[in-house]
Amino acid sequence: MPSGFVFRYQMSISPDDVGARVSVRHRLSDNRMTDAVGELLRWSDGALAVRRRDGTVTEIAEEALVAGKRVPPPPARVGHARGAIRELHRAAARSWPALESEPLGGWLLRASAGWSLRANSVLVLDSPGVPVDQALDFVAGWYARRGLRPAFCLPMPIGVELNEELTARGWPPARPEILMLQADASAMAAPSPGGPPVVLDTTPSRAWLACYRSSIQPVPAAGVAVLTGNPSAIFARIEVDGEVLAIGRATVDDGWLGISAVETAPAARRRGLARQIICALVEHGRALRAGRAHLQVGRDNAAATALYRGLGMTPHHSYRYRVAAEGPSR
Repeated sequence: MPSGFVFRYQMSISPDDVGARVSVRHRLSDNRMTDAVGELLRWSDGALAVRRRDGTVTEIAEEALVAGKRVPPPPARVGHARGAIRELHRAAARSWPALESEPLGGWLLRASAGWSLRANSVLVLDSPGVPVDQALDFVAGWYARRGLRPAFCLPMPIGVELNEELTARGWPPARPEILMLQADASAMAAPSPGGPPVVLDTTPSRAWLACYRSSIQPVPAAGVAVLTGNPSAIFARIEVDGEVLAIGRATVDDGWLGISAVETAPAARRRGLARQIICALVEHGRALRAGRAHLQVGRDNAAATALYRGLGMTPHHSYRYRVAAEGPSR
């Protein structure tokens, strides 16, 4: 090395890069240096966490940082990615169980008296095992017998070909694209000290149900049956002076914590109540040895997505709905 030459490491990442793939060089306790490459899960309170591709999480103190930069995502492993999408969607389907379901090859037909589009659509995870025309005829008849319009839930990229086929047949999208978020439950943020207490119940109270999408319509009996359909379901609420201000729901199934129904009363928003609800549900899941968590949010819901990412959740994949005509409203 030429005399007078000074090598300078580059630090070009910050807490704003949470959710990105990074390469971080840091010092170990014996003063040796090592690298951690993976997803930046969090950066707060003087420390950061990086999840490697094998799923392990490396905790790093800020004072040990030597260099850091964002790096491109690893090359996609198509077979592995599709397998992970199927696993996650099966877990999500168990968390939000339909009242009726029937498989057709790699399709799962679901019906719940029209309440919740998630519980009244065909989940597409593989080929139906029969020609598309025959499969669509079967779907149309199955839903017609239940007085429902056919709808499809299409995880991407698994459902890309059927999505194009339905587009060509004039099936309109039912709503904006949905993001499926996931996280290492052990690495998610903890509740804020001194925050409002969160009560966990095994059944949803009337006040809980009134807070859930109360601006749309009361939750019917079919909705209550879906919400309570998984025996592990737990219902969280923050209540002040007898009024429920925020709610959430979670299930624990096969190592997955499924978070859903996170709502805050309009007058109580921007107080951090939703964050407290989610953190309480994550603690509940960790106590039951749930290692991973999932949650679904509309891609157009920037505020909610920012909240979830700040808690350590990152997009896994997206999915789309297609309907033959106007279908279930939720």
